[in-house]
Amino acid sequence: MVAKIKTKWCTGCERDLPIDEFGKCQPKSGGLQSQCKKCASQYKQEWYLKNWDKVQRRSKKYNKGNKKKLASYKQQYQKTTQGKKVDRRGHLKYQYGLTPEYYQQMYVEQNGCCGICGEHRAEKDYRSEEKRHFDIDHDPNTGEVRGLLCWGCNMLLGRYENGCNFKKELVDQFEEYLAVGV
Repeated sequence: MVAKIKTKWCTGCERDLPIDEFGKCQPKSGGLQSQCKKCASQYKQEWYLKNWDKVQRRSKKYNKGNKKKLASYKQQYQKTTQGKKVDRRGHLKYQYGLTPEYYQQMYVEQNGCCGICGEHRAEKDYRSEEKRHFDIDHDPNTGEVRGLLCWGCNMLLGRYENGCNFKKELVDQFEEYLAVGV
C-alpha cells in the first residue's frame, strides 16, 4: 500500500505545508508548484511591478493583433449578468461619481419613487426581464446629483431648464423639486 503525501516543502517561505496550499503544475514532479499559493502570488506581484514596461509592451502587442477576438469577448461578456453589473457600476462612477450602493441609498430615501411625479418604479421593465433603473438627475452646470427621476420627468425637466414653456402646474412641480431637492 502506497502512502499518500499530505504535506510539501515550500521553497519560498521554507516551511512544510499541507498540499492544498500549493497550486497545480503538471510538469513538476507530484503535479504541484514548488512554492505555496501565497509565495507564488507574492513572487508574481513583485515580478509584475519590476517588469511593468515589458508587461505593457506585451499587452499592447497582443491587443493590437487580436482586436476582433477581444471585441467579440467583450460583447459576449456584456450580455452576461456580471457584465451588465460591471457596465452599470462603471457608468455610475464615470458619469456621476456614484457607486451602486449610493444609488441604492438614494432609491431607499425616495421610497422607490420618482422625485417629481412620485411614480413608483416597478422591479421589472415592461419591455424585458431586466430591472429598469431611474434616471439620475444632475445639474448640467455643476454636475451635482439632485435625485432620481423617471425617464419622462427627467426629459421634461431638461426641456424646462432649456427654456421650453409648460403648463403652470408642471412648472410649479419643477420649481418645488429644484428648490427643495429630494
